[in-house]
Amino acid sequence: MSNLSHRSRIVFRAARGVIATVLLAVLLCGCSYENDSQVPAIDVDFRFGMRNDDNETQDFVAVTSNSVIISRARSQLALPDSERSLHISGPIERGSGGHNLGWSWHFVPDAWTLTGVSAEVCDGGPQGVEDDLDYWVDTLQSFCPWDSYVKEELSQP
Repeated sequence: MSNLSHRSRIVFRAARGVIATVLLAVLLCGCSYENDSQVPAIDVDFRFGMRNDDNETQDFVAVTSNSVIISRARSQLALPDSERSLHISGPIERGSGGHNLGWSWHFVPDAWTLTGVSAEVCDGGPQGVEDDLDYWVDTLQSFCPWDSYVKEELSQP
């Protein structure tokens, strides 16, 4: 460093300080609140309805602690029912999962999403999944009912 001019040494020290600050910021920003093992994530239950199901016999529940999905679902809930355009899509498993009572299947918590477009092969209704559970869980491994919409939030942090 003795071969560097006084000005070059100042620039080098300033650059080193900037790099250290940026690295520290990247390390700190990479640690999100949700991923902190000291702070448990909060599950939020959402009830989904199916269009043209006036008796609510096709309603089902999905759970997530994913803040992005929670925000998207809440954004849908801020709209009138008729304008809620996103449907649920994701893997399903056997059993109610402790939250999808009345059904012998459930969406895998934190693995589902809300989308405006999904493949037709996974479109269907909750009763159809119930009636042919082996096909839906073992073969398709996913459910994306196009007629579903976020109906209400059942639990709030």
